[in-house]
Parts: sequence; structure tokens; C-alpha cells
Amino acid sequence: MNQNRPIILLTEPEGIADAAVYLLEERGYKVIKEINIENSTYDISGLFIRTYTMVSANYLSQFPNLKYIIRAGVGLDNVDVPECDRRHVSIYNSPGANSDSVSEYVLCVALYMLRQIEPQRQQVMSGNWREIKYMGKGISGQTFGFVGCGNAGRSL
Repeated sequence: MNQNRPIILLTEPEGIADAAVYLLEERGYKVIKEINIENSTYDISGLFIRTYTMVSANYLSQFPNLKYIIRAGVGLDNVDVPECDRRHVSIYNSPGANSDSVSEYVLCVALYMLRQIEPQRQQVMSGNWREIKYMGKGISGQTFGFVGCGNAGRSL
């Protein structure tokens, strides 16, 4: 086994599909799921992150030879992009990966608001039966519009 394989650290392993890990290993990467930074002998080449790993300048300083970050998701709000640029760390994300989930959420919230579920819930929780003013509307015959139809908008 080649001991000089590039090492990728999964910072949130519970959210990364086994198939993704398998593909990385099949292509010659060593994938690890946790390390003790203070006592580590690993030379981390890449980070595989999701939503909750905050890749700040301070966090990046723990990985002096980092070459890339793989973001299993769309946004980069948890990554200090200018600092990565300064350190010549490439960033890869997954545009479109969560389009169906986002579109389902938008549809759910739209129906929630259209049907006025929250005011009805508050009425019932306070011991009152719902009032007619909170009956809401059905979706039939309504006009539904989008602003900025990207992947999620097309899915919806």
C-alpha cells in the first residue's frame, strides 16, 4: 500500500455518503474521519466539509499544506474564501446537489403560509378552536411566482 497517498480529512463524517468515501479511496486518497491536531502526524491535503465546519483563517492555520476543500453542499458561507485564495487552497462545492430539498422546503413553506397554519396552531394551543379569519386559502387558482430561478427554482 502506498503510504504517500494524499490525505483527506472528513470533518463531518456522519453526513458524507459511503459511496463518496469509496470513490476517493478508489482514486488513491487516504480518507480519515478524525485527528487530534496537536498530536497529529498526518499531512492533510484536503478537507471534506459539510455545513457546520467553520473554515476560518485560524482553522486553516492547523493545516499548513492544505491544497483543497471539498464542500458537500452549495454555499460557501462557512468558508473564508479570501483566506483560502491567499493560501492557494482550491475550493470545490456541489451546485445543484440540494435543489430538490430546497424546492420541497419552499413548497412546504408556501403551503404553510397560504393555509395560515401558524395562526391556527397558536389558536389551538391557547385552547381556542380556529377562527374563520385564519382559514387560509387553497393553492388551486392562486398565482405563484419566483424570483431568481436557479436549480431549486427549476426543480420546484
